[in-house]
Order: sequence, then C-alpha cells, then structure tokens
Amino acid sequence: MDGGVTSNIACEVARSKGANVIIAVNLQKDIKDGDITSVIDVIAQSIAIMMHVNSKTKLSYADVILEPDTKGISMFDFSQKKTLMEEGIKATERAMPKIKALVGKP
Repeated sequence: MDGGVTSNIACEVARSKGANVIIAVNLQKDIKDGDITSVIDVIAQSIAIMMHVNSKTKLSYADVILEPDTKGISMFDFSQKKTLMEEGIKATERAMPKIKALVGKP
C-alpha cells in the first residue's frame, strides 16, 4: 500500500515539522456502502474501512478537522468533482470561526 492508504492524514508529520495550526480533511467519516455488488466494491469498501480506522489516531493531531459530506460518493467516482469541491467549501465555511481564532485573525 502507498502512503495515501497507510498514512492518508499526515497531521503528526506536520506537527513534527513545526506546524502551529493543523487543518485536516477527513473524507472517511462515512464508510458504509450498502451497494456492494462486485469484487471491486468489496475491495473499495475494505480499503475504506482500513483508512477509516487508520485515520482516527492521525486526526487526533489536528486542530481543525474538515468533514465534507461525501455520503453516497465512491472514492473511485471522479465524475463528482464539482459536488465534492462544493462540500469541501461548505465544510471549510463551517470551520472558519475556529480557524480564524487559531490563527489570530478576525
């Protein structure tokens, strides 16, 4: 497995390199997929579960965790880029008060 699977959230690395404020993005909040109909779906769900478990500890190093709503969108569905970007923007907007407080800007 590459780092995108085994070390998909590198908060502890950022902290060890001197980062004062760490903002992480958790795309593994919702890993349930009721539409498993192929071997590829089984593999994707297995990877998602592994990444979800691995992410829990890594997220503890973050000051802010953005969790865009990715429910119903497979990690292999690249046709939903616009929707995912919009959800990322919404998650960031929700977190802005905390982010501003951490970086000391009004």
